[in-house]
Amino acid sequence: MPTSFLFMRLFVGVPIPSELQEKLHAFQEELSLCVKCVFVAPTNFHFTVKFLGDVGAESVSQLCSQIDAVLANRSSF
Repeated sequence: MPTSFLFMRLFVGVPIPSELQEKLHAFQEELSLCVKCVFVAPTNFHFTVKFLGDVGAESVSQLCSQIDAVLANRSSF
């Protein structure tokens, strides 16, 4: 099995509100006039809280359960 299937590159992220996505996307479009690069789609915008790196595929389910447990008693912001 290829090693790319053994690990997943993971992070904990918070989605960005749609009104901010729109403003960031407008900025991307303006920036693309003078910079040659590929930007991510606005639907993929997020704040990264913690980059977890390469996590073994067998650990993902347990990791998600642990994160869910930590967040269960927290209010959204």
